[in-house]
Amino acid sequence: MQKLNFKLLPLLFFILVSTYANAQTYGVSDIPIVEGTDTLLNAYAGGFNTPQFSAIDLNNDGIDDLLIYDRTAKVAVTFLNEGTPNQVDYTYAPEYMERFPQGTKNFMLARDYNCDGIKDLFYFNQPFGSSGGIGVLKGSYNTDNMITFTEEIEVLKYDHMGNGFLQNIFIYNPDLPSLADMDGDGDLDITAFTLDFIYSRNIFYYKNMSAEKGYGCDSLLMELGHQCWGLVSEIGTNGAVLISPSIDSCAGNEFWSPRSTPPPSTNNGEPRHTGSALTAVDQDGDGNMDMIMGDVSVNFLNLMNTEEISDTLLVNTQDSTFPSYDVSTNIFSFPAAYILDVDNDGKEDMIAAPNETFPSEAVTDSVAWWYKNTSSTNEMIFQFQQKDFLINSMIDLGHNASPAFFDYNADGLIDLVVGNIGYCQTDGSYVFGLHLYENIGTSTAPAFELVDQDYGGLSSLQLYDMHPTFGDLDNDGDEDLLFGENDGSLYYVENTAGAGNTATWGTPIADYANIDPGDKSTPQFFDLDDDGDLDIICGEANGNINFYENDGSNTFSSTPTSQTIGFIDINTFGSGESAPHFAEVGGELQLFLGHMQGGLINMNNITGNILGTYDTLSMQWENVYNGLYSKVATADLDGNDTLEVVIGNVRGGFGIYSLVKPEEPDTNNDTTIVNIMNISSINTTVNLFPNPAKDILNISFEQMPNHPVDFRIYNPLGQLLIENQANLSDRLFSMNVQNLSQGIYILEVHSRDHKEFIKFNIQH
Repeated sequence: MQKLNFKLLPLLFFILVSTYANAQTYGVSDIPIVEGTDTLLNAYAGGFNTPQFSAIDLNNDGIDDLLIYDRTAKVAVTFLNEGTPNQVDYTYAPEYMERFPQGTKNFMLARDYNCDGIKDLFYFNQPFGSSGGIGVLKGSYNTDNMITFTEEIEVLKYDHMGNGFLQNIFIYNPDLPSLADMDGDGDLDITAFTLDFIYSRNIFYYKNMSAEKGYGCDSLLMELGHQCWGLVSEIGTNGAVLISPSIDSCAGNEFWSPRSTPPPSTNNGEPRHTGSALTAVDQDGDGNMDMIMGDVSVNFLNLMNTEEISDTLLVNTQDSTFPSYDVSTNIFSFPAAYILDVDNDGKEDMIAAPNETFPSEAVTDSVAWWYKNTSSTNEMIFQFQQKDFLINSMIDLGHNASPAFFDYNADGLIDLVVGNIGYCQTDGSYVFGLHLYENIGTSTAPAFELVDQDYGGLSSLQLYDMHPTFGDLDNDGDEDLLFGENDGSLYYVENTAGAGNTATWGTPIADYANIDPGDKSTPQFFDLDDDGDLDIICGEANGNINFYENDGSNTFSSTPTSQTIGFIDINTFGSGESAPHFAEVGGELQLFLGHMQGGLINMNNITGNILGTYDTLSMQWENVYNGLYSKVATADLDGNDTLEVVIGNVRGGFGIYSLVKPEEPDTNNDTTIVNIMNISSINTTVNLFPNPAKDILNISFEQMPNHPVDFRIYNPLGQLLIENQANLSDRLFSMNVQNLSQGIYILEVHSRDHKEFIKFNIQH
């Protein structure tokens, strides 16, 4: 089994390398969730805070399915479309999620740039040492007709001066660029704001020269087409733009030149750009691309309609409260528009959603506004339908979800209590409270119903980010409540009901036992030292795990017995906000550790070693990733002697997974599992060529290695296929790959002082 090697940890959450021994398997739970009179169709999809919508055929059946990338959670979520005409007909399909790069930030949009009928992936990519830009993954289907991607372009570049000098297409951190054919020549162009002192308020048009150079639409050969698309400029903070009084080119127009005196009707003459989302669309059907823009700190969308005058595309009108002819979009902050057919009627609709990561994502009635396209012509006419598109079919508790299991009514069925940061209101305030999901099923077939959104009346405390845990601390036969909150304080609430009765809660005791583990405390009641009483294990913002030992009389010292449980400090590799949960799995004590970067770390070698170093079973338990800020709880809900695992996430939702006992545990299985679709591109110290390779893969070092280097090649299942070693004198090393089948692989470059993983392709 593998120890947690902190020297390698900065890479692990992007390349997700794990070693499994005696691995459990899991199944996504189908336990029903009822809210009001509805059984939620997509209960465990996880909620959404800042969703970005793309149509994409996930299973090669000719029907566009749905990709939703949540910017806050850094997760790509997938839904299959049954394709029923004139109906919204999506079903959560988590089996496709790991086909997409998870953990990437800012944006992810699906577009078919090479006209092969398969959507490709454009996403924000930031190789080490780079300011970041647009990465491109090429789409294809595997033998099971599942979408798959191979890296095409690490960071998309453009010819800045038309002389072959290439530089990255810059994308501001909060921005959403537009990816569309702007000039009608069949290839994909890009419009975005960019880092330019003089023109930072203007939309830059990056023209794809693929068609002009005779390649059709199969390439991304970008040049700077215009520094002032539409001849408009951002002004103020009201979401409107200033329309140029002249059709002169940007560079020769005095209107755009640096100036000390602002032009009329602007609030200042200085460059301004703090965040914009652009969506190009021919809204009026005249053949010219228009633009829908959302801005940070603005509630409305602005539609800019264009006309062509003397070969210049000019914005001639704007609707700064679009669509003002119907219900204007009124997103809490920084709206973005997405154009796709969501109801299978053959016409593209509009979804509007927030793009600002905090706090607007928690305003649940502003997360996804659906406007149906009701036009019978080429013009798009959007009619408002609802503010909670798809959100109404899933659990969404606003921001964050912290689950705990507890039989609140003593009926023998385990219920579920979930804390959260809260529901953000349109005035920026929060509504707090614990959510109680009562188990209304049976001992073998559980089902949950939301029966209380302020369980215990704890909203009166005005605390957010409550993380509950339950246990019989005072040994009176009922389970008491302990919860942590944002400033790190622990609150204890005694259950005074007695054994066999529905819980009755006493007065909350603040600053319980004067324990203060640190901000964002995440306690668990658990008898870690196996002495018959409940201890307190508590994670916190800095990432370490605190152990407060019960002295035998149900009292605790404010000083932890240990702050280094398992010798785990996830803050050392860029994470934090540890959320520990100990549980017995198949007769063995294990630790499931949630954290800021999402997923679960799974560890064992705990019994008899509680203050020692634990072993790492997996850095990403069962490869489950639902977004950032994971919190976990376990219980046997169906009486089959195996656990259900519930994982909360930053999107305000949770998933439930059922562990399955392996029929014959393989005690000799040390296979390294490499999840290649979750590997982000990194700045490598070696170069691979050719890539794609056919027979020989050449590996060249940028600098001579200091130690012998091992090369290992893994297939998409994470199995080691080829292993070789280079001598210190080898500046160039070649590996024979002719026996590898066509597809994507991972090369591991490993020496005593260095380790990295690089994706490459085989094409025969």
